[in-house]
Amino acid sequence: MDNCSILGGGARTLLRQAVLMKRAGYEITVAACMYGGREVCGDYLNICAEEGIKLIAQNAFVSNQTEDIDIFAVFNDYEGMRKLIEREKPDILQSVQLNITVELVSREMKMPHIMNIYQALPSFFTLPYADVFPKYHICDSQYYADFWEKHVGTKSYCVRTAASEGRCKAKNPDSHTLRFICVGLVCVRKNQWEVIKAFGKLLEMGVDARLDIWGHMDMQYVQNCLKYIEDHKLGQSIILHGFSEDMEDIYLNSDAVICGSMSESYPNVISEALAYGVTVISTPVAGVPEVIKDRENGYLSKGYQADDILEAMIRFVRDYGTEKSKQIAKNARNVYLNMHSERAVSRQLINCYEDILSDFTCRKREKAQYTVEDLKEDFSGMVDCYDRNSGGLTNSGFVKTNLWKIKYVFDYIRRSKKDCYIWGTGKWGAFYREIMTKFAPDIKIKGFVDTYKTGKFMGSEIAKPDKISMDKSCIILVGVKNQKIEILEELEKRGFCYNEDCFLLETLSW
Repeated sequence: MDNCSILGGGARTLLRQAVLMKRAGYEITVAACMYGGREVCGDYLNICAEEGIKLIAQNAFVSNQTEDIDIFAVFNDYEGMRKLIEREKPDILQSVQLNITVELVSREMKMPHIMNIYQALPSFFTLPYADVFPKYHICDSQYYADFWEKHVGTKSYCVRTAASEGRCKAKNPDSHTLRFICVGLVCVRKNQWEVIKAFGKLLEMGVDARLDIWGHMDMQYVQNCLKYIEDHKLGQSIILHGFSEDMEDIYLNSDAVICGSMSESYPNVISEALAYGVTVISTPVAGVPEVIKDRENGYLSKGYQADDILEAMIRFVRDYGTEKSKQIAKNARNVYLNMHSERAVSRQLINCYEDILSDFTCRKREKAQYTVEDLKEDFSGMVDCYDRNSGGLTNSGFVKTNLWKIKYVFDYIRRSKKDCYIWGTGKWGAFYREIMTKFAPDIKIKGFVDTYKTGKFMGSEIAKPDKISMDKSCIILVGVKNQKIEILEELEKRGFCYNEDCFLLETLSW
C-alpha cells in the first residue's frame, strides 16, 4: 500500500478490497510502504484495527506512473521486501500503483503479483523501459483495464469500487431549493471551476439551488475558484467546505452529486452517491459512461466545459420530481446492487483471484523472466557513474531520484541519431548540460534554445525557437523549471511528441 498522510482514491480502493476479503474469510496482511520517513497513515491504523487486519510498516517506493521510478530505492528495498514476503508466505501479492520492488520479488519467489493502477498517458509508454511491470492488473474501469493491457501487456480486470450501503436519502424539506454537491480533491483535473461556472448559469436561469463543494484543496486552484465566486456574487449559493471525515449526512441531504472530472478512471464518489440514492451528474470521463447512462440511471454531459455540464444539470432539473426521475432512481439502485455493493464487489474480486491463480500456474512453465539481477546489470554503468560524480553534481538528489528516466532518455537520443538542443539558458538548462556531460558525453549538444536570449551559453550558440529546424528532425530537451508545460504545449503545436521528439529528464507531472 502507498503510504501518504492523506489516503488517496487508489489506496482507499485497495484497502476497501482488503477489508472485503477479510470479511469473506481470507487472511489479509496490509504492508504500508514507508518512504522518506513518513509515519503510517492514520486511516490504515484505524481501519485495520477495526477490521482485525494485520498491519506492517515496510520500506518500499511506490510510483503512480512509468517515468517516476526511484531505481536506488528498488535496489535498497529489495532484500527487506523479499524477507517480508518470505515470512508471510502469501498466495497472492497485490499493490497499489507501481511497486517495482514487489514485482521483482514476486518473480524470484514465483508468486502472482497484481497492481491496482488507473490513469496514465500514452506517452508514458514510449520509452523502451525494462520489463519490470506487473503481469496482472485490476482497476475500476474497463477503459483503463484495456489501456494497460494494450501498453504493458497485462492481464487486466475491471472491478468496480465498493461502497457500503447507506440509508435512503432524506426527503428534501424545501421543495424549492435543489441541493447539489461536489466531492473530491479541489484541483484542475477534478474541474470544479467549470462546475462552478455551470452552476452560476443555472442560477441565472432562475433555478433555486445550492452547491456545496467538499474535499482537500489545491490552494492556488481554490483561489481561482473563490475569485470567480466573488466576482459573480455567488457566495450565498456556492460554498467550499474543505475535507470532511463523515460524509453520510452530506449525502443524505443532497439531491445530486456533480462529478466534473477531466482525468479520472472511475470516481469513488459515484459509487458512494449510488449507495445513498443520490442522483449522479457526471462528465463522460474514462470509465464513467460504462456505468452512467444519460437519463437512464443518471445524467451524463457531452463534454467537460461549463455549457456541457449545464446541459446535464438542466435535464436533471426538468426531470426532478417526475415519474422519469423515479425510474432513473430505481435504475440507479440496481446499478449499485449489481456493481458497487460489497456483495457484488466481493464476488468480482474472488473471481479475479481464482482466474489469476489459474493463469499463473500455467505461466510458470514460460521462459525465465527479467529479474532484479538483470536490472542491476542494466543500470550498473549509470549507478557507477553516479557514485563517481554525485559529490560534484549541482543537484545530486535530482539525478538520484530521476536516474531511471535519465538513462532511457539518453538511450533513446543515441538511437535516434538526431541533433539535440537544450531549451533553456538558466540554471536548469545548465544543469541539463551538466548531466549530459557526466552521464552521456558521447551525445553532442547542437546548441541551446531560448525565446529571449541570444549569443552563446556554456560555449554553445543560442537559437530562437523559429531559427532551428522545428520539423521533428531534431530532439529538444526542455531544461526549464517554471514554464516547461507551456513549452511542451508549444512544441506539440509544432508537431513534436513528448517522449519522442521532446523530453524532460524529470517526471512529467500530470
